[in-house]
Amino acid sequence: MVGSAALAQALNNRSFVSSTGNDANPCTRALPCRNFQVAHDNPNPGGEINTLDPAGYGVIKIAFGIMPWTPLTPSTTCVM
Repeated sequence: MVGSAALAQALNNRSFVSSTGNDANPCTRALPCRNFQVAHDNPNPGGEINTLDPAGYGVIKIAFGIMPWTPLTPSTTCVM
């Protein structure tokens, strides 16, 4: 089952991080991750990482091109 959970996480078009998230979560809006690295490793190409609140989200090793984008909302998005 662990492989199935990892595969499900890898299919996100949008991954979410939150100060109250957990890295065992699937990085969805309802169940966000806690760290940017976990969220970075999960979305599809062209996917997004969205922050739900301001916090320290840890160090991130970027493994592919990203395009930062700051919308006029409280959250921040990074398009992969």
